[in-house]
Amino acid sequence: MMSQIANWLRVGCCLLLLGLSGCGARRQPASASGTVKYGGEAIAAGSIRFDPVDANDALPVGGQIKDGKYEFPVEAGLVEGEYFVAIYATRETGRTVAPAEALNNTPNTPSKEVEQYIPEIYNASTSLKAALKAGANADKNFELQLGEKPKSSNPTTPGQPTDGF
Repeated sequence: MMSQIANWLRVGCCLLLLGLSGCGARRQPASASGTVKYGGEAIAAGSIRFDPVDANDALPVGGQIKDGKYEFPVEAGLVEGEYFVAIYATRETGRTVAPAEALNNTPNTPSKEVEQYIPEIYNASTSLKAALKAGANADKNFELQLGEKPKSSNPTTPGQPTDGF
């Protein structure tokens, strides 16, 4: 009887150790690149972030948009899987704002006001998604529409990248 209990304890411990060691399938590395437009115009400067749909699958990865393009090489840390995509960009409003309290004798000059002009549904409350496969994922393009409602070139999957993923 004692040996049966000892055997079950050994089996249980082994299963627990296997579970804790992460012996499950590891996600394969991925890269992503593409273009980002808002209202048909390339976003001159901004940022893009890929947040895994399942936070246990991967870490968020963010980078810059420059001249309407972004690129995450494999070294950036993306892995295959499904991601929410958040896009941010600012632009000058044409107004100036009073400076904050001068620090360390810095000039107390007004600065140009900027605004975050991409609607929340493309960033803080994003509805954009992208599925990445292992390896290269070129042409993950995002065409953001003016206003509050996401739209894509594929009417069956609104708010998705224009390549249908």
